Amino acid sequence: LTDLGIPVHQNLPVGHNLQDHYGSGALTFTIDQPVSLGQLRWMIPSAVKQYTLFGSGPLTVPSGVEGIAWVATKFANRSQDRPDISFHFVSGSPASYMQVRRAHGISDTMWEMYKPLVFKE
Repeated sequence: LTDLGIPVHQNLPVGHNLQDHYGSGALTFTIDQPVSLGQLRWMIPSAVKQYTLFGSGPLTVPSGVEGIAWVATKFANRSQDRPDISFHFVSGSPASYMQVRRAHGISDTMWEMYKPLVFKE
């Protein structure tokens, strides 16, 4: 801040642990039909073939996000005419994608809640 001519009154760890992609796996449930985008559904040769040849299938869903909503909260900068929050709706949980556990630092204690759901619809 000092380099920009902004006086620093107190050096605090502002932004420490900032998460611009907060996710809550708290709303997790199973379904009785094979329609989710679980890891075993798209990490298979037939899904790659379907996408490569026909441009269809599970690999056409960007990052597993099946629905997106952009919302302008009361804090949005109205002069920019754009929303300040986006909600991503995904079919899956941390148990659906093994990489999520490592990437998001899910603790062993928290993982025990998801463990029974690994690779389930």
